Amino acid sequence: MEFLDPEEKRARTFRLFMAYGLIILVIVVGTFILSFALQGVDLFSRQTEIRNGLLFVESKPVSAQININGDTSKRTGARFVLPEGNYNVKLTENGYRPWQKDVVVQGGKVVYHVYPKLIPTDITSSAGYVFGATPQLYTQSPDKQFIVTNSSDGPSQFITLDTDSPTATPLPWALPAGLWNTQEASTQRLEPVEWSTDNKHLLIAKIAQNGTKQYLMVNREKPEESINLTTQLKLNQSDKVKLRDKKYDQFYVLDTATKTLRKATITEGLDQTVVAQNVISFAPYANDTVLYATDQGAELNQYAVRLLHGNNTYALQPIVRSDTMLLDIARFQNDWYIVAGSAPQELTTVYINPFDGNNQPISADASLPVEPIKPQLLIPLAGARFVSFSENARFIGLQSAEAFSVYDAELKQVYSYKSPVLLPATGATWMDGHRYSVVTGGNEVIFEYDGQNMQTLAPAIDNTAAYFDKDYNNLFTLVSGVDGKTFQQINSLVYKPNN
Repeated sequence: MEFLDPEEKRARTFRLFMAYGLIILVIVVGTFILSFALQGVDLFSRQTEIRNGLLFVESKPVSAQININGDTSKRTGARFVLPEGNYNVKLTENGYRPWQKDVVVQGGKVVYHVYPKLIPTDITSSAGYVFGATPQLYTQSPDKQFIVTNSSDGPSQFITLDTDSPTATPLPWALPAGLWNTQEASTQRLEPVEWSTDNKHLLIAKIAQNGTKQYLMVNREKPEESINLTTQLKLNQSDKVKLRDKKYDQFYVLDTATKTLRKATITEGLDQTVVAQNVISFAPYANDTVLYATDQGAELNQYAVRLLHGNNTYALQPIVRSDTMLLDIARFQNDWYIVAGSAPQELTTVYINPFDGNNQPISADASLPVEPIKPQLLIPLAGARFVSFSENARFIGLQSAEAFSVYDAELKQVYSYKSPVLLPATGATWMDGHRYSVVTGGNEVIFEYDGQNMQTLAPAIDNTAAYFDKDYNNLFTLVSGVDGKTFQQINSLVYKPNN
């Protein structure tokens, strides 16, 4: 029989192993090619190597035509596979101003530009609530739905405007009688300090003409439950108050006279346990993390910087003594970012994940030397006045009187540029996760984290704030009328072709 022939049996075995070998070879080569393709490498190009990257482009509030280096082929919401290099990306759409930016595509990497905001060529505006005079207090809740402002009817009278219903009649409300000293009621200044994340409670400082300050925890939904914190917590005039964990009933209190930092609650009052001593300035985060500058253990013309996290305290690099200190904390993609600096410094330090096992907290034994943690990043900007994180915490923004320096935590890149507008004393604030907002020269102006795509949106009274609804479809500004009164102007940021 044929299967008993030894020669034939060896031939079949040889052919079988050859087939197995070819299959393995195809798998190895295919895997090799696929791995390089995933890294953006084109092995079949005549060039030595071409690395491709991916570019995603999106836009709001509408889709737009995408132009890349002069080639128009797709609309936003599209993906492009591009050889690594520099590209000019431009978005255009009927009724809207163009948006453009120079983009760097790196081989094997993905670049997302899903934040572009298209602004109508002509912004339509309508008059909203009319004030008798420019309100002292004009502030917006963290969820962007409510704008709270005092009215012209008296220091205890307020209104709430709902940005979800911009043309609806605002809701009037009043603080309870006797909430503060009536002798100070007629001569005062109201300043918003901080909102609670419940979007109902607002911490306000009421400052009398003689400089006397009182802190009020205002409940915009139930104003009768508003509390005079100065009376409730028996605060001194030297005390500064900030929310703890953004809760309306929990606080950090710094006595600037004794430089003592303590916790407090509405129900239990001021805690006698000291959180930190010799504190000059501080920035809290969540429930148990505080960054602070202290003159204890500091050399001449310096402040020591300490980071309290839970039961541990860490030593950071000292900063130059100044009335303007730059202290802030945020988390981005599960990483901690700690910022510490002051105005005289040309470099502001940033610490990334300082709580890891490589950094030891300060020992309880005061005789042991303190070795400050080394920063992972230095952001250059001389004369910085403000530091802040964007709403998504991706960007750390420093700003001086005329310049910005912004660190991108996602792309690990620093953007330094001269301000595209004249900055007021209060500086610019973050509009969202990618853009700055500022009222300057009688207009509300926005520009992106790198200073590009500056847009003048609508008239606004200098030294006031401008606010957007949560979808960024409407902009609310304060404008002076011909009769001398101030009114809220509602500016639509969505193109309406029938207008």
